[in-house]
Amino acid sequence: MAIMVFLLSLSGSLQSEEPYDLDTVLKGYRESFAWSHNVAFDFVEISESSGDSQSEGHFFNDHGKRMEIQETGVWQVSPEVSGVRAKTLFSEDLDGLFFDETIWGLEGDVVPEDLGPTLDIYESGRDRFSSFAMVVKKPTVASFLGYGPWFSYTPLPDVLTPRNTTLQMEEVEGTRYCVLNASTPEGEIQLWLMPDKDYIMKKCVLTKEAGKHQGLSGGTYSFTNDQGESLQRSIGEITFSQYRYQDGHFFPVEVEFSHVQQFEGGEDLPTEVICRITTIDLDPDFEALHAFEATFSEDSEVTFHKKDGSRFYGFSWEDGKLIAPMDGHSFEIKLGETLSALDATPSEKKAPAKLSLLVDKLDPDAAAQIKAELWLYILTAAGVIVLIIGWIAYRMVKRRRESK
Repeated sequence: MAIMVFLLSLSGSLQSEEPYDLDTVLKGYRESFAWSHNVAFDFVEISESSGDSQSEGHFFNDHGKRMEIQETGVWQVSPEVSGVRAKTLFSEDLDGLFFDETIWGLEGDVVPEDLGPTLDIYESGRDRFSSFAMVVKKPTVASFLGYGPWFSYTPLPDVLTPRNTTLQMEEVEGTRYCVLNASTPEGEIQLWLMPDKDYIMKKCVLTKEAGKHQGLSGGTYSFTNDQGESLQRSIGEITFSQYRYQDGHFFPVEVEFSHVQQFEGGEDLPTEVICRITTIDLDPDFEALHAFEATFSEDSEVTFHKKDGSRFYGFSWEDGKLIAPMDGHSFEIKLGETLSALDATPSEKKAPAKLSLLVDKLDPDAAAQIKAELWLYILTAAGVIVLIIGWIAYRMVKRRRESK
């Protein structure tokens, strides 16, 4: 009887050791980042491959509807400039725009004029935040949210599927791990997850082979260094080295990130960074924290980026608004160009002998020309009216400012 009880207990133990299937593990891995969907935390980042370079900052995430990173970096940019301040912001409340501000110099620095503050505003806000802020600008912070730095613009839980991923179990020093291996267009992924801690990640290795995988822009992954040597592969390694249990969640609070680019000639370019969460709020009052505020330097040189890739320069940022470059001189030039369009040389195309409001009754070529020219005059006249109104408004505002 005792032997039967032992065998039954052993059988139950073995079953409890292997309760894992791929769908359950992938679901658990995805849900392990739930804590980061509504959060505010402070962080410190130290670059071990760049001497004394370090930074500290704040991260805010309101369920992806609003996201922001504020950062102050300390490193010797030049003899006069000892660091930089940066802010990236995306908000659905701000027309879905993405803001990226850089202010060179810390307190006490004498900043050269050619290093004035810049503010780039992108029409494709959400995509720009995910691609630039998360993967390129602050990859270590992005690791806490499930991104693979310099690997893919898509978070790793969304890259992994039952079709491209395999599962096996490992035990290291008494700790069980679910090991996932995946082959994706972006590259090869290997993950060690801890099922006893809500499937949070312990380690991840991301490998891209040149010519075999996709780069961040979607094309074939390739690169040539300054010596003309071709890239062979890049290997990124993410290790969560410290964890915390709070409010029913396990989550990482320290990440060690290393990245090596291996070139044809044997040269390796290593990057090693440590990022540590110092304080965290899992139920933040964003208003009290002054998060997601579109406050930027009014001295910034502003560039507006359209979705089609076109860029517009010369804007300024005043009182939380984007101001178009329409000073008096610009108004006069634009008004003159529009007025001169009214005196343009007539078209050399066939002209109707008699102008008629019943243009559809005329010769087809003539009717088409009349319609086109009528619309040209109407649009030009409308443009003149808008510019004149704008000019009057500008003069009124200017007089008020001068009177003050």
